[in-house]
Amino acid sequence: AVKAACLGALARCDLSPPAVRQAFASVSAMLPTLLAGLGDARSGCDGALAIELLACAVRLVESVPLNKGRYALDLQQMTHVVIHHVIAKVLTDALFAASPSRYWRLASLTLRWLRVALRGP
Repeated sequence: AVKAACLGALARCDLSPPAVRQAFASVSAMLPTLLAGLGDARSGCDGALAIELLACAVRLVESVPLNKGRYALDLQQMTHVVIHHVIAKVLTDALFAASPSRYWRLASLTLRWLRVALRGP
């Protein structure tokens, strides 16, 4: 819950492009630690951390204008997490689908991330 709250607060900060690059690099460096909290619904995870992680990542990347180096950010690690952990594990878990609002919020953020990543430089 604390990790999700911190990511939510970071997403709401108004940062300059250099600060966003630094913040995004820090979030990317923390991904191995955050993955344990993504888990599945059986382990008591309700998807809050996954939702806040994706909301923060999307917000950070979209806050850097294209002409200020948006695609100079390393999106590969986060894209790997989205595909292998969020789509393949969290969204496919039947217990997580029992909460429709969280399921669709996470699905929407997943699609937004993939759109940002696939749009490319």
